[in-house]
Amino acid sequence: MVKTLRDRLQTDFSISRKKIDEILNGLRFAGLFLNENNQPVFNTAFPVYTLASSDPSTFEERYIANLTGRILHLYDPDFFNELENIALFESLTQGKAPSAEQIEHIKEDA
Repeated sequence: MVKTLRDRLQTDFSISRKKIDEILNGLRFAGLFLNENNQPVFNTAFPVYTLASSDPSTFEERYIANLTGRILHLYDPDFFNELENIALFESLTQGKAPSAEQIEHIKEDA
């Protein structure tokens, strides 16, 4: 399934293979690829049977939440306290930064 997605993105949208791999890895780390038991597939060695959702807004929400968690836990737990950092995050992701409530929820889930 992942190979099919990669090939289709490359053909339909003329996106580079590197960018496609970044997108697919982001979706994988966000838990959107599922195995035959509907459990998230995080390892590329295991087959993907379905997607957790086909709604693009769900992709974006889960992807942004995953990136937020990585920043908070691996880089700086106070990253989103600075307006400049929020602007940088939104510029780099082309998405909206999570609300303060969402950030607190992400911190609690770790």
